[in-house]
Amino acid sequence: MLKAVFLDWGYTFVKGFKNRDKELDKLLKPIGLSWQIFKPIWRKFYILRSAGRIKTDKEFELIIKRTTQKLIPVKKIIEITIESQIIPKKHIKIVKELKKNYKVGILSNNVQEWVNRVIKNYKIENLFNALIISSKVGARKPDAIIYYEALKKFSLKPEETVFIADEIAEDLVPATGLGMKTIWLKTKERGWWNENDEKVLKIYQPDAVIKNLREVIPIIKKWNKNKLKEIENFVKPFYKKRDKMHNFSHIKRLLRFAKKLFKEKKKVDKEIIICGAYFHGMIRIKEEAVKRFLTSLGFSKEKINKIIQATWESQRDKKPRTLEGKILHNAHLIEVRKRRYFKKYDN
Repeated sequence: MLKAVFLDWGYTFVKGFKNRDKELDKLLKPIGLSWQIFKPIWRKFYILRSAGRIKTDKEFELIIKRTTQKLIPVKKIIEITIESQIIPKKHIKIVKELKKNYKVGILSNNVQEWVNRVIKNYKIENLFNALIISSKVGARKPDAIIYYEALKKFSLKPEETVFIADEIAEDLVPATGLGMKTIWLKTKERGWWNENDEKVLKIYQPDAVIKNLREVIPIIKKWNKNKLKEIENFVKPFYKKRDKMHNFSHIKRLLRFAKKLFKEKKKVDKEIIICGAYFHGMIRIKEEAVKRFLTSLGFSKEKINKIIQATWESQRDKKPRTLEGKILHNAHLIEVRKRRYFKKYDN
């Protein structure tokens, strides 16, 4: 199940720029340039700046002036680029909604200091759980290192995350290759990357395509719900053959109590608990079948081992050592006590 959402910055979380091109044309006109002419030159050095090769804006300015032999107003271009960025209120609202159930981070080829200033301008310093910016990492997408740093930040496996971006070739293809879910935000913006993306789309398809960021929440919910449905469909035939004390209703009660217990714990892996509850009554007989099933769903070997351990620890005759195992074990004890109480009352 998905636990974290990564968003690209430009043309994904940030919608675009307000009058930037016009402002830059005015700025460059006195030195005989337009933004359209200067942009390819700017981009070459911006790539080095956003990759951390050029460490400061001052160094960035000196290199551009030395290379072009012109008094390029670099500081002013940076200022206009920062101040003109548009973050819609609805995008902020969407991130807040996502944060109720998932960790949310920015994963961007950008300059850390520039992103920080935009975030400060919009007073959203606490909006994201993490910012993974290429200039600080020292690597730009599609380099796997920046994705590694993003996953490391949240201590998650690729299959537990989704990346939303407007670029296919540089952003989503490598994410898919690493095992992350991908959502392509298909915007009207036409950039230098579009030609590459059109070619790549002939051989690659993201997991989902959206035209508005609002569509993200129902898509992620559906993905998680589908995985749970697959697990339920797998376990139900087994519990159908069990007696009333050990059937699927028993598992649902166990899961309900477990959810109440893990609400109080911040560092618990909820996915392990949910799976452990579903496999609680099967583990003694069907352990190998459970492992094969989890493998078919794309769970990593490490994650499968943790689920199996917690499931065994949910048994009354076992001493739990993991936090997830303790929660399942306690939920099982609560469920048994309540069941016995009501049985006695009914008699």
